[in-house]
Amino acid sequence: MSKIVELVGAYMLREHVTKRQLADYLGFKSTTTLNNKLQGLSEFSLSEAGRLASLLGCKIDDLYPAECE
Repeated sequence: MSKIVELVGAYMLREHVTKRQLADYLGFKSTTTLNNKLQGLSEFSLSEAGRLASLLGCKIDDLYPAECE
């Protein structure tokens, strides 16, 4: 499971936010777009990742694992 999915799932449970509400906040026309991005079928744009990080109370870097250490 990706870090984004973990963070988003925890946020949704804690704040009682639906996928529809989250998709609306990010400006997506459907929850399918959100699902595709969470499943890694497509990537979040920089602005989407920024809004998501702001909503989750973290930095964009926290959403993605380090590729190189």
